[in-house]
Amino acid sequence: MDTAETMLRQSITIDEKVFGSQHPKVATGCANLGTLLKAKGDLTSAEDLYRKALGIREKVLGPEHPHVGVSCSNLSDLLQDQGDLVNAEKMLRRALGIYEKAFGPEHPEVATSYWNLGFLLMEKGDNVGAKSCIQRTYDIRYKVFGPTHPEIVDALNALKGFEASGAGANSTPSSAVHGLGDDEAEAMTPTAPQAISRDSVQRAGQHAKGCCFCQ
Repeated sequence: MDTAETMLRQSITIDEKVFGSQHPKVATGCANLGTLLKAKGDLTSAEDLYRKALGIREKVLGPEHPHVGVSCSNLSDLLQDQGDLVNAEKMLRRALGIYEKAFGPEHPEVATSYWNLGFLLMEKGDNVGAKSCIQRTYDIRYKVFGPTHPEIVDALNALKGFEASGAGANSTPSSAVHGLGDDEAEAMTPTAPQAISRDSVQRAGQHAKGCCFCQ
């Protein structure tokens, strides 16, 4: 057991003693320890800790609190790593619904959830659904951040990758999005479009990344 794991476990023990076992601080500690163990490859223990954090947050904060959404997103990411794409999608869609209700449909965290859902659907072979989610990510980020933000470029590259591979052909062409012409889109894009795959555009790693909330 390394130093970080030891300190996290001690912190959880102290918080449980001081605040009780069903306290948000305990949930945060469990989630953080779960993230550490996931990084170390102990997915079973990480899942147990993520589910414990989720249970505490549901009980204490309510089932539609944004912190519950963070727990659902973390579980979704882990379940994807375990190959359980069906339940991963359920968790991610639940997180998306929570964020949309809490923040509104055009919040950056909603865009991140659509981004993650897009790559999950692509892994399941649903390229049309995947492109639709990436398109939604692009639309939100364009409105919130403007046309030259780096996260716009990421989403645009993903959309161009879908077009290059012929995937998601029934979705709106990215070159027509928000009036961008092909030359303008190309000027925003640092690399030529590549055939899309899960690995060709980095999936948002820990789903709480960029969120204003703790793990």
